[in-house]
Amino acid sequence: MLFRSNVLYANTYNDDGALVSQRSHVYSTQTGGDPYAGLGYNMGNAFRAINAKGRLITSAIQDIAGPAQKKTKSASPPPTAITPNEASTHSLPSTAPQPAEAPSSDPPRQPDLSGLGEPERQSIESVCAPAKYSQGPAAYNLCLKDQLSALATAPRRPDLSEFTEAEKQYIEGACVKDKYGQDPAAYNRCLVRQLELMENPHR
Repeated sequence: MLFRSNVLYANTYNDDGALVSQRSHVYSTQTGGDPYAGLGYNMGNAFRAINAKGRLITSAIQDIAGPAQKKTKSASPPPTAITPNEASTHSLPSTAPQPAEAPSSDPPRQPDLSGLGEPERQSIESVCAPAKYSQGPAAYNLCLKDQLSALATAPRRPDLSEFTEAEKQYIEGACVKDKYGQDPAAYNRCLVRQLELMENPHR
């Protein structure tokens, strides 16, 4: 299994051609290993890279606007000096102590996945793989937590033990995009839907 890192850049330059800022987004692609897991990993990263383009452009525009605002401020006339008599009519800044900022909350801990079945764990790991490999453990743990919350409101994975191996493969194949490309909640809903279609094929 091979992971390859790719980088999107958004550079801004001033009128003289000098670099003002450089923004970037790193994403990775997987080659080899489980083909379904690789598909979900690559699809998730591709969607995030598409969304990142818009954020990079927005940041680049803000970077360009920043120096322009500074030039406008520097070109404005200096403030008028205030005489001692005038100073008495101006309010002075408060010297009262400011309340201390609340301490930042601890990063989310990795939730327990032991209560899930193996297919659901595979789905969650696939969905959160981009956060795990590109954004760090805090983002990865937060992704796991969000997926578990969504899964709690979704149908439970149905029992497929009564079906033949061929039928199981058909059901799993129909839901592979939901399993690796969306999330375990969508995957379970797809499984339920496939069982309903098998029981009532004319619906």
